[in-house]
Amino acid sequence: MARHAGYARFCYNLARTLYLGVMDIKVSRTPKISIIKKTFTNFIKKQPEYQWTNALSSRVYQNLSLPSIAP
Repeated sequence: MARHAGYARFCYNLARTLYLGVMDIKVSRTPKISIIKKTFTNFIKKQPEYQWTNALSSRVYQNLSLPSIAP
């Protein structure tokens, strides 16, 4: 359970960093959040340094409260 809590924090921090990076793009919040989720699933989880994320439940980042990351 403690690993999942740390994983949730990691996902939140990563999603917030990615969101702040695309904040100046003139699109509504929903497409940005969708792209961030796809980026995490299709790119970040496949990187060698993030292979540990595959051992944990994907529901952690799917249920992340992404609207709370937007300033």
